Amino acid sequence: MSIEQIVSLERFLDSVGKLDKNTLVVFDVGDCLIIPRDKILRHRAKKIREQLQAELYGHLGREGHNELWSRLTLAAPRQLLDPLATKLIDALQQQSIKAMALTSLYHGRFGVIPSMEDWRINMLKSLGIDFSKSFPGIEPFRLEAITRDGLVPPLFKLGALFMHRYTKGEVLAAFLKRQNLTPSTIIFVDDQRHNLESVAAAAAQLGIPYQG
Repeated sequence: MSIEQIVSLERFLDSVGKLDKNTLVVFDVGDCLIIPRDKILRHRAKKIREQLQAELYGHLGREGHNELWSRLTLAAPRQLLDPLATKLIDALQQQSIKAMALTSLYHGRFGVIPSMEDWRINMLKSLGIDFSKSFPGIEPFRLEAITRDGLVPPLFKLGALFMHRYTKGEVLAAFLKRQNLTPSTIIFVDDQRHNLESVAAAAAQLGIPYQG
């Protein structure tokens, strides 16, 4: 298992020309590719944000909470964490190296947002990132094979894998099996170590070299 901490995508971008064309590059999205401009909405502020949510509108109930939070989600601007992200993903795609998103974002309706997956995909496109270029012509599908009771099955749409309350390793492995893909190497960029380790374990089981 190889996991390296980086603070910029610059060195990654410089090495794109050395990658095998059968490499699969996978990106987390929230707090990795994009971040809210408001610091209170970022992952590091989760604990204090949840305290504030409970104090300010915990009395609204689940539906009221979801409506209010969805309106905030729509209103809060996002930005690239690293401006080199668009250049990196474009460089990968120009070399026919598949690049995709793997996000634990809830998908489906949320409050006033009819489709969280469409909201996220359109958000990325507005910032210059389009993963669908790596998977042209593939219609959206759900990974029913790993569905667990009470959970919505992971969804693949336009180059992005959406999952909620599954491990990223099991979801990526199921996707590769579903698409009959065997990458020469998996490169996974994520800001959470447990996610990096989860995909590392899946890659090891599949016998695929891995860099986190």
